Amino acid sequence: MNKPLNPKQQLTQVFQQFITNETIDCRVDAQINRYFEGFILLTRKENKYLIREFIRASLQLLEQKRFPFLGLNVFLKLFEKWKRYPAIMGDLHYLSRGIKRKGLHEDFWYLIIRSIGARDPHQNHKAQLALLTCILNKQVLDINDVHRHHAIVTSILESRVPRTDLRLLKKNLKGFDEHPYGVLFHHLQHMKKGGATGLEISEMIIRHFGSILKAQPFSAHYKAFINALYQHLPPSFMSILYTHEVEKLYFIYGHNPSLFDRWEQKIEQNIPFFTLLKSLFQHFIVSDVWIRQFSYGTMTEQEKGWFAHILRGNNIITAVNLPIALTRWAAHVFRCLENEYLTVTRALIYAGLEAIVEDSVYTNRVVNTIRDESQAPFWVKTMAILHKNGLASAHVIEVMDYIRQKVFIDGIPLDLRKKKIHNLLNDVHNWHEQLNLETIRRTPRKPLPDAGIKDFIIEVDDDWYEISQIRKAVDLYLEGQHLRHCVYTYKAYCYQRRCSIFSLKELRKNEDKLPLITLEIRGKHIVQAKGKSNRLPTEKERTVIQLWAKEKALKFIA
Repeated sequence: MNKPLNPKQQLTQVFQQFITNETIDCRVDAQINRYFEGFILLTRKENKYLIREFIRASLQLLEQKRFPFLGLNVFLKLFEKWKRYPAIMGDLHYLSRGIKRKGLHEDFWYLIIRSIGARDPHQNHKAQLALLTCILNKQVLDINDVHRHHAIVTSILESRVPRTDLRLLKKNLKGFDEHPYGVLFHHLQHMKKGGATGLEISEMIIRHFGSILKAQPFSAHYKAFINALYQHLPPSFMSILYTHEVEKLYFIYGHNPSLFDRWEQKIEQNIPFFTLLKSLFQHFIVSDVWIRQFSYGTMTEQEKGWFAHILRGNNIITAVNLPIALTRWAAHVFRCLENEYLTVTRALIYAGLEAIVEDSVYTNRVVNTIRDESQAPFWVKTMAILHKNGLASAHVIEVMDYIRQKVFIDGIPLDLRKKKIHNLLNDVHNWHEQLNLETIRRTPRKPLPDAGIKDFIIEVDDDWYEISQIRKAVDLYLEGQHLRHCVYTYKAYCYQRRCSIFSLKELRKNEDKLPLITLEIRGKHIVQAKGKSNRLPTEKERTVIQLWAKEKALKFIA
């Protein structure tokens, strides 16, 4: 006696008979007959050849044991998707062969049919499918709640999985705990335990997948880090952390895991990453400069090395290759420093000089005027001597320009230990005058590089002002002549795109423009603002500059 056929086998038989134009066998249930007739009826507007090709393509899929009998509506959805993306049959066949779990519900396959799209030539589509099968085989997703995981499945199928990982994925990640993909599974399991939503898990996959694919070993040490992280951060917070932020936390954990043991604060709401790091360092006193620059991602590799030195419990003064030698008092000044605009290197230079002169305005101008940080020891020593001799903060920039030209460009040694300040300022003034006379004849016609900041005109208290970039070298010279300062010496820096020079002018009724203040821009920072004979801006001029800075997204730190 023949064993009765199940519905899927009966449907397969009907399809085979339809292809060969044979009569439907009487052993087929009336329900299957209606299923087939319903499919033909609903697709009768289609070309008969197209329907036959679809049936041929689906026969191999229906023969897979782990592929279920699809309801008519889902089957019609598959037909519509197949017309736009014929390779979907191969994708579903690949999944059904790879998935080891039995009894996957029809709703899951409907989710896959909806999620699979046209292949991106820049992605390895088969590797994405292999990753999905591995996640299902490792049972890190609860497939009984299909709708909750729609975003997760979609994010996996959109992830960039390298082709080189396909072989490993096909082997179901044997020994995956020490492989980067183990990180993904570890994250998913933690988020499931924390009650994360499907969207939160999907967000985590999208944000963290880049770090997972990096060629670096993820051992039990990394898993311990993730465990420690989830003790303080809820899944909703973990899902919005960016890849580089998780890597920064791992950097800290790698050099001082005890910080996470003493991390008392439980984060319950979204906070800036800088605030998160501040809470982590509650019981480990470090300068805000470290935390801020590390959170911004602006540290150099050398600065990261110094930071690692600090995290391991060492004093900064024992770190190697510091820009200057630090005293214990200088290290204390650095630890208490809160200047958010200084890089770590410049903050160390600042601390070294400030510990000697104890004049923050003077120190700030010296540090902002240093062009080459490798010359920091010279400048700290020299400017400390000049401060002791009575050099005022207002003359720092012009004096440093003079010394830089004589010592580092002309190679003329200067002994400033017993130099009277008024004599030094006379030398600076004479040098400016001589420089202007010599260089105006050699002023190139080539325009200065454009900073991309449009001219700015504003009315303040019935007076009109304009801030515009100086775009010609000759105008740079004329600006310096009119305001009696050394802005022309910045010509080379302008051509090297290390800075841009702008001029604040008052617009007169006779259409004349009276230069008032010269501005130096480096990146997005206004680092200098000088008037005639290097005077500081008046309150009204400062207001104009601040309004301009706000509109152009610049920071006024001069």
